Amino acid sequence: MKLIDQSIRNYHTVMVVIVMALVVGVLCFQTLPRQLAPTVDKPEIEVKTEYLGLSPDEVERNITRRLEDQLESVEGMKKMTSTSQHGLSISTLFTLFLVPVLISLLIDMGFHTRKEDLVKDLLQAAPDSVPTAT
Repeated sequence: MKLIDQSIRNYHTVMVVIVMALVVGVLCFQTLPRQLAPTVDKPEIEVKTEYLGLSPDEVERNITRRLEDQLESVEGMKKMTSTSQHGLSISTLFTLFLVPVLISLLIDMGFHTRKEDLVKDLLQAAPDSVPTAT
């Protein structure tokens, strides 16, 4: 109750503090950087593999399953979904939120130049697991 009593007695001081807080808030808001489309790293990695001429069953057997076996070793993966279509395999890895941050740190530290390089290095670890087009 003492705070309320003091605020009522010192009405002008309270009003000056409120106005100063509003001015500082408006100035800070104006200096905040704003982007029309901010850059956001989604916690997912998508691998698309195209192999023309294969049926969905062949794509699943020859490409999708082998990619899943290779990609399931990604640390921090929460879930993986795969889709097989005529001549196309799409595997999506949903990772924990921290994984894209760690990937960005590795890129900043010079270990990799792009996020795609991380997945490429992982897939090149077992080159015989995915068939090549002839």
